[in-house]
Amino acid sequence: MGKPKYIKNSLKVIIHSYNKSSEIPLSKEEIKILPSLLKYTLLRNFVIRKIRRNETNKIYLDEVKRNLEIIDEDSK
Repeated sequence: MGKPKYIKNSLKVIIHSYNKSSEIPLSKEEIKILPSLLKYTLLRNFVIRKIRRNETNKIYLDEVKRNLEIIDEDSK
C-alpha cells in the first residue's frame, strides 16, 4: 500500500457526494467528527507502518504532518 495523501477539499467532496446520493444525509454532528476520524486514520496508518516496516524516513512523518494540517484547514 502506498503512503496515504490527503487532497485539499476531498473530504468536502466526499460528504457532498454521499449526501447527494443517500436517503439519509450525514448530520451536522457526523460531519463535524469526520476530520478527526480522518486524522486518526492517517496517524494509525503511520504508526502501523512504522512498527511493521520499521519506517525511519523523516520525510514520511513530514508528509503525515502536512496532511494533518491540510485537514485542519479544510475543516474550518
